[in-house]
Amino acid sequence: SEEVFLVSFKAAPPGSDGETLRRLATRQRDRTGSDVVFANTIGALQTSIVIADKAGTVCHPTREVALADLIHRIREALET
Repeated sequence: SEEVFLVSFKAAPPGSDGETLRRLATRQRDRTGSDVVFANTIGALQTSIVIADKAGTVCHPTREVALADLIHRIREALET
């Protein structure tokens, strides 16, 4: 069978704080079996992005930094 690296995306409700975003991203990861979850808040798409994986969660201050991290994680997965 083919190996799959699953990335899912989670949009939190407007006004969600960092802890809520982390919790939602972790639940999404567990519920879907995703390798990585990219989570942000509706209405604040350029700031406060969380990436969750099996090691835990990382909060990034900008979308640009978060996308660079996501791309790095995908590249690493493809190389293994």
